[in-house]
Amino acid sequence: MQELKRFPTLRSEIAVAAIEALERFREDGKKTTLRLVEMESSYITVDFFRKLPQEVSDRGGNQASSSADGHFQRIGSNVLSYIGMVSETLRNTIPKAVVHCQVREAKRSLLDHFYAQLSQKEV
Repeated sequence: MQELKRFPTLRSEIAVAAIEALERFREDGKKTTLRLVEMESSYITVDFFRKLPQEVSDRGGNQASSSADGHFQRIGSNVLSYIGMVSETLRNTIPKAVVHCQVREAKRSLLDHFYAQLSQKEV
C-alpha cells in the first residue's frame, strides 16, 4: 500500500471494493468449511487403522478387570487418535478452502468491478 499513499481516493476505493468482494464470498467459504468438517467426521481412513497400536499390554492384577480396563483404554486411545487425525486434516484444508472459495473469487470479482468502472469512465 506504500505505492498508493499518493492516491488516497484510489486507495480507499480499492479497500472498500476488496472488503465488499470478500464479504460476498464469505458464505461460500463458510459452507465449504462446514462440508469439509462433515466429510472428515463421517469416515475413518485406512491410514488411521495403520497407525493404531496393535496390542495393549496387561499390567497384571485381576485378569477380568485388567482386560476390561485395557479394552476401554484402547477405545479411548483410538477415539483420541481419530480426533487428532481429523483435527490435523482440517487444520491443513480449511485455510485452502477459504482461499479457494473466498479470496480467489473475491479477487476475480474485484478485477471485474474495476474493469466495469474503468469502462464506464472511458465512455
